Amino acid sequence: MKTTSRKKASKTKISRQNTSTTPRADTKRLEIIVAAAAVFAEHGYANTTMNMIAKRLDWHTAGLYYYFENKDALVEALLRYTSHRLANEANKALDELGDAAPLDRVKTMIRSHAMTVMRGDSVGTAYQKIYKQVSPELQAHTLDAPRAFARLWQGVIDEAVESGDLRGDISARLLRLLLLGSIAWIPDWFKPKGPNSPEEISDALVALFLEGARARPDTTRP
Repeated sequence: MKTTSRKKASKTKISRQNTSTTPRADTKRLEIIVAAAAVFAEHGYANTTMNMIAKRLDWHTAGLYYYFENKDALVEALLRYTSHRLANEANKALDELGDAAPLDRVKTMIRSHAMTVMRGDSVGTAYQKIYKQVSPELQAHTLDAPRAFARLWQGVIDEAVESGDLRGDISARLLRLLLLGSIAWIPDWFKPKGPNSPEEISDALVALFLEGARARPDTTRP
């Protein structure tokens, strides 16, 4: 009877998730998300446990449950954070750009997106690795964030097509999918100590994409 009582008390304690939005709580949650990303990127969704993440942080496992009630809650936060970070950095870069030409906005979005996925953490890699591994229900819970980011991208590309800066004989949606697809996989091969810096890679991406997508007299909209 004593053993049963002890187990119930433990379960009650770790299921009490901290929903505080204080700066300290937000900082702790972000610390957990970044550490979890490294473990998920290495081991995948199914093979990662909360205990493994706790060890990465050098925490007691119960400490994780204070901020996330289970692994799926943490995964959902990671997936949402990935898209929100991309969107926040993109909006910040566009705001700093001010009233610029549509083509300059495209360049800024490319550089912002590429530089963000090449940050010194495993957030982007983890997203790419585990998104298809989680349940359809969990995927559905996190669709709003990437869809909002896709709409931001689509708006910027549409403006550049309508202005004549980007070619109109290729679907603007297809341009977005091809570009974002190429950026999304950068973390899969990028090495922080490799031969090319994030700035060089971002500039190369801008040059290659815009040389192929830039409007020419023979590529105007039908």
